[in-house]
Amino acid sequence: MGAGEQVEKGGLARKGQAEDSYFHYFGSLNFRQAKSTVFCPLRQGFSHGRPCRDTSYLLSLPFPGKTQDSLASRPLRRSFLLPPESCPPLRNIRLTLEYEGTAYVGWQTQPNGVSIQSTLEAAIGKMTGEKIKLTASGRTDAGVHALAQPANFKTESSIPLKGFVHGLNSLIPDDICVKRAALMPESFDSRRSALRKTYLYRILNAPVNSALQRRFCWHVSKELDAEAMAEAGRELVGVHDFEAFRSVGCEAEHAVREIYSLVVRREGDFVEIEVTGSGFLRHMVRVITGTLAEAGQGRLTALGLRGIITAKERVRAVMTAPVQGLFLKEVFYDMEPLELYP
Repeated sequence: MGAGEQVEKGGLARKGQAEDSYFHYFGSLNFRQAKSTVFCPLRQGFSHGRPCRDTSYLLSLPFPGKTQDSLASRPLRRSFLLPPESCPPLRNIRLTLEYEGTAYVGWQTQPNGVSIQSTLEAAIGKMTGEKIKLTASGRTDAGVHALAQPANFKTESSIPLKGFVHGLNSLIPDDICVKRAALMPESFDSRRSALRKTYLYRILNAPVNSALQRRFCWHVSKELDAEAMAEAGRELVGVHDFEAFRSVGCEAEHAVREIYSLVVRREGDFVEIEVTGSGFLRHMVRVITGTLAEAGQGRLTALGLRGIITAKERVRAVMTAPVQGLFLKEVFYDMEPLELYP
């Protein structure tokens, strides 16, 4: 096909090997109306186009034999080329999320119920007009909460960070909150770029449960010895094979993980376990918590916990703490944001 040869309206054509990075757009729309129909090259390759919804950059493009005024007022019936450098770059936006997981099937989109991911993707898509893929630092299970879950998406939208924070919070349910938005380097990925994560587990250690706290803690009526739990927990710090501490359905290739710190503290009626590691297996923090609770009730010693690690048998760690006491507290990165709000 020649440089000036046209195809059917709205079509996309490839010119030749020397011009692989260019797209032809053929249409008869008014220039100002071409907002959702102009195509630009994708970074991943030539074979896919993405619609550019921000057309402000088009006003500055030189079109031979045409003035900008004429382009704005006359239909475009001849093809023109959009070089890759004229395409608006994709912005990589990281959201920091707080949510109560009680009403959701977990983070990941699933066919059997409403997820955190699907709820947020729908809201972002409503704001940007794009199909959004949101990537979190990890998939929290049904009922697990988050104090600071990072999740990023890429967009052509020029909506400011402040607009994303307040706009999304006006669209999503009250049990999800966007706490912060950051513009990140293009290579940032919430999951792959994470260096370490911190989880928090809360136990209400009191004779009776709390009506207000019951969705955010595990109620254990028998008194727990926090010092004995901390002593046993020290056996878990370091690099170990945590085969005994993952769920039967865990799909990870291996169970070797590194725990950087594990702290057990008592705050009034609450016993809190805070664990930081390179990564975690499915149900790993909940199995650790249940095992430490056994130590806190005098049914397991530090030496016994060491034996569970060595045995690598799931049946040895018999207790898995319930889901409602678990929080993703923080995820750490070494990549600084380019812009941050608030």
